[in-house]
Amino acid sequence: MAILIGTDGNDTLTGADDVADDLTGGLGDDILIGGGGKGLDWAHYDNAPSAVTVNLLTGKASGGDGNDILSEIEGVTGSRFNDTLTGDDEDNSLNGGKGKDLLLGGLGDDTLKGGAGNDTLQGGGGFDYADYGESPLAITVNFATGTASGGDDNDSLSSIEGVYGSFFNDVLTGDTNDNSMHGGDGDDRLIGGGGENDFLDGGFGNDFIDASGSESSLLSGGDGNDFLMGSRDGSDFMQGGLGNDILIGDVGNGFDQAYYSSAPAAVLVNLVTGTASGGDGNDSLSSIEGVFGSFYNDIIIGNASDNGLVGWEGNDVLDGGSGNDTLRGEAGNDTLRGGVGNDSAEYWSAFSAVTVNLATGIATGDGTDTLSGIENILGSDYSDTLIGDAGGNFLWGGDGDDLLNGGAGADDLHGGLANDQYVVDNIGDSIHELAQEGTDKVSSSVTFTLPKHVENLTLTGASTINGNGNGAANTITGNSAANRLNAGAGNDVLRGGAGNDELNGGLGSDTLTGGAGKDNFKFTVLDNGDSISDFTVADDTILLDNAVFKALATTGTLAAGQFRTGTQALDANDFIIYDKVGGDLLYDADGNGVDAATIITKIGVDLNMTNVDIVVV
Repeated sequence: MAILIGTDGNDTLTGADDVADDLTGGLGDDILIGGGGKGLDWAHYDNAPSAVTVNLLTGKASGGDGNDILSEIEGVTGSRFNDTLTGDDEDNSLNGGKGKDLLLGGLGDDTLKGGAGNDTLQGGGGFDYADYGESPLAITVNFATGTASGGDDNDSLSSIEGVYGSFFNDVLTGDTNDNSMHGGDGDDRLIGGGGENDFLDGGFGNDFIDASGSESSLLSGGDGNDFLMGSRDGSDFMQGGLGNDILIGDVGNGFDQAYYSSAPAAVLVNLVTGTASGGDGNDSLSSIEGVFGSFYNDIIIGNASDNGLVGWEGNDVLDGGSGNDTLRGEAGNDTLRGGVGNDSAEYWSAFSAVTVNLATGIATGDGTDTLSGIENILGSDYSDTLIGDAGGNFLWGGDGDDLLNGGAGADDLHGGLANDQYVVDNIGDSIHELAQEGTDKVSSSVTFTLPKHVENLTLTGASTINGNGNGAANTITGNSAANRLNAGAGNDVLRGGAGNDELNGGLGSDTLTGGAGKDNFKFTVLDNGDSISDFTVADDTILLDNAVFKALATTGTLAAGQFRTGTQALDANDFIIYDKVGGDLLYDADGNGVDAATIITKIGVDLNMTNVDIVVV
């Protein structure tokens, strides 16, 4: 901190960069330059012989000591007379001192301290505080009426959202805005108004904090035996602090949480009995649904509600009880017991990838956790491996290239961002992806159809099953059995593998590979773009849908008179033409008529194809 004091002349005082400067010009017309950087720079008029008018927006100060020019000044201390102090667009601190002062914060998040006398505090834009930390007596502040009385006389408040209380027993009442009220020392009474997100902090002393008039609140008792009452229907965060506290959440629809993150030792929290012991003291809990543990080895027990239990640091035991609970052990080797209900284990806050296996009840990566009675897993931001059990599980991978295997039950699988892999083994399994969430792959041992935004499918095992694509560019691979592979509208790659397979590329420019076995290549559209990479006359067959190839009216093996080897039709019945030089199989709907032939597929050169290699269906 740089402290610069001028003389009785016309001085220029320049503070240092990146530190808090205290500049006192004294008598004369002075220039006060605070210096740049992060420090809060002050212009002081404590000893001025008369009232001052200071305007940081115009950079001018008059009266009292003279006419000053101010630059890069964020804080002003007035005189013992009736001053007018005006802030600028920055975050200002204005201290009126004695006298009936007018403090105008302007834009920015300002702190206004009226001092002794009946002052007027107008916050202006931003989130502004009235500071009564130095009041000689207790104060009563009511934002709804815009008044502050007690210690430093009677002040008028407007556009003020926050308040710092005194060292005494204060009464602080909010309004319909989002308020931040800090009781400080003393046995304070803090009452929230109708704000949606109030912060009520009792500080030291035995405080009474009532947010029942608010929408949702953050309540902190601080040291002492405090009483905390949550909001009507909102979700409240309640931290009793040191002492034997009473925490009462709302009785409406909100989700209220008790926090023990600052506890100096492990806590035992039991929502069934409504008690918490150890750490901060012995607390009484009512209508609390969530608990956040300490840095130590905690035991947290849920009740019949849908609880959210977080162990945080340490080797914690989390027991959800009945209800649909969410358990998050975080760091340490934790024990997560879901109990009755549809319960979830969360790992989204893990600092590395996790492997969670509900079948074995073990999770590694964020410590080594033991799981029981858990049905659902929420993964981390990394590349996780999530494995379900025999029941119906919900698995959510989050960010990262995740592997999701639901197990034997009918599972709900969500990979999230990045390139995910899915294992499907139940026809009731469902996979969910959104656009732009990576390139994903499904390995399925049952017949499966790719959902939207999933690109690749591989059939596994030895059962006769089928695979279906979607509108994207899919790669679909069969297993060792006889498979039917059907693609959609994209430019697809179909690989039959071993077995006698049927491949249908659908729309798009598709690449079809039958693999080993006697394979059928089925064409139900005519769009010129397909190619067969391994057609063999001895084993494979072309299937043509006569709903598309309408000149082929009769189903069964193609009539000999309707097939020709060459480059074009020579008579009216030459509908299917194999160009053994170019390797194309063509369809000419009017034979040697005026209409040109269309390529069905590229099939390979120098094949000894005949009509018996083609079947009309």
